[in-house]
Amino acid sequence: MCVIIQLLPDRNIPLDMLSNAVANNWHGYGLMIKRDGKLEIIRKIPKDIDNPDTTRGITEELDDILRDNDKFERILHLRHQTVGSVTLDNCHPFTVFKDENAEVVFAHNGTLYEYRPADSKIVDGISVKINDTRSDSRVFAEEILTPLFNFAKD
Repeated sequence: MCVIIQLLPDRNIPLDMLSNAVANNWHGYGLMIKRDGKLEIIRKIPKDIDNPDTTRGITEELDDILRDNDKFERILHLRHQTVGSVTLDNCHPFTVFKDENAEVVFAHNGTLYEYRPADSKIVDGISVKINDTRSDSRVFAEEILTPLFNFAKD
C-alpha cells in the first residue's frame, strides 16, 4: 500500500526510514512542495522497476530534493501499484482544480474499492475499466473531483 508523508518546514525524514518506505513502495513518487503560497509538484517513476538497486537511487534522489526544500512544507506520496499501470500519470498527487485564485491537489493511500465508474467491470473484487491503464485514484480524481470543483466554481 502507498505511503503519504507530510513534512513541515525544517523537518526531514531519517534516511533509513525513507529508504524503507521507498523499498516497499517503489512504483513511483509524487512530491508536493508548498513554496511561497504556490504548489510545485514533482512526479517520477523509476527507469527499471524490477531492479532492487533502483530503490537506492530513488531514496538518494528524494533525500536530496527533500533536504534542498526543507524550508517549505512538503507532502510525499510513494506509490505501490495496485490498480492501473506503473506510469507517471498514475503517480500522486494529481491537480484536480486550478485557477488564478486556488489550486487543489489529491493524493490517496489505498484502493478505492467502493468507487465504481459507470462503465467499469469487477475484476478480482476491484472495479476496473477494461483497457484503462489509469489508477483508481486517477479515475476518481478525473471523474469525480475535477468535475465537482469545476461545478462549484460556476
